[in-house]
Amino acid sequence: MNKLLKDTSPAQSLEPIFAGIQAIGLSRYPLLAVFFSGNKLPGDCVPMARTPMPFTDFLFDKSFPKHLSAALHENESIHDGAVLFGRVDSHDLYRCSGWSFRIVAKHQPSTAEANRGSAYNSAISLSGAPRIDCVCLFTESDFEVFVAGKSFRKSG
Repeated sequence: MNKLLKDTSPAQSLEPIFAGIQAIGLSRYPLLAVFFSGNKLPGDCVPMARTPMPFTDFLFDKSFPKHLSAALHENESIHDGAVLFGRVDSHDLYRCSGWSFRIVAKHQPSTAEANRGSAYNSAISLSGAPRIDCVCLFTESDFEVFVAGKSFRKSG
């Protein structure tokens, strides 16, 4: 992801960015970040109305915690829903496509842990959908990266 998923451990390669999120101390958890490829938003992600809508179109990189903090300061309700990062194809960089999306994934994963809650189930299901590159689930103490219905967990 912007050359961040460079090995078999996506959680480890994203650790510096999500450590930055942990450092700012979100007021609400969990946080879902969805990464997709293509010209259109994924059909399994439905935008929720937010006023004001925080700034988008920034690159996903180590500055993401700063953008997240500013967005939450501008409108705390964006915590409710996923933030989307899109790119046209694998040669492009991910850019913020929007805040506060509802996930209505239709994909059924072959394996999922029991009793993990709706954010986990949304993330693992959505990660198997077409054009979804990965989904990140960030909680107060750890984060997971889901790729094609598989979890890569990094405990804090």
